[in-house]
Amino acid sequence: MALSVNLFARSLAEFETSRAMLPCLACACVLIAGKIEMIYPPAVEDLYFMTDQSNAPISERVFSLDDVIQYEGKVCNALSWRINCVTVQHFRTRLLESARLNARETGLFDYLLDLSHLEASLSSARPSKVAAACLYLTLRMFRRAGWNEDVEFYSSYSPADFANLVPLVHAVHARSEEGSYRAIYTKYRSSTRDRISLITALPVNQLGLEEH
Repeated sequence: MALSVNLFARSLAEFETSRAMLPCLACACVLIAGKIEMIYPPAVEDLYFMTDQSNAPISERVFSLDDVIQYEGKVCNALSWRINCVTVQHFRTRLLESARLNARETGLFDYLLDLSHLEASLSSARPSKVAAACLYLTLRMFRRAGWNEDVEFYSSYSPADFANLVPLVHAVHARSEEGSYRAIYTKYRSSTRDRISLITALPVNQLGLEEH
């Protein structure tokens, strides 16, 4: 998911796309990301089927399967084939192991990481710092203690290094039921995800940044 969102944002910065063709661009980005990150990437037919276009009459379809394939090439060329990139997910394992998170804590950490992908205000920040901010909020939520020496050693950051990002991640968590975050909220509301998204965001006065 992280790479496909990154490709989508970078593509929009490189070329203009009409609103009607945004689902086509999204399919192309998921297709590219899948080929890089998955052993069995999704088929273009499956991605197309999940769009509204597959059920519309042929005369009313805005884009076709061929358009998705053409957009795949358009994205690659626009980005000069610099497809792969560092995302917050690259720091997930190292951080959760350094903090020794249990299953429920890991669930909230993953939820915050997924939410951070869609937040424009975090797009220019270093992914390692965004991931650290997500972990910091997870620790504050469950342990109140926040950062410790082990996490600081393995992350190479103290809370002061990402203090400006914590309020941004917190704000995303607080409004995660709304708008573009709704799909992720629903995903983590399921019983298989331990209903993590139902956890209420911390009050702002409990972020604890002044303690560091």
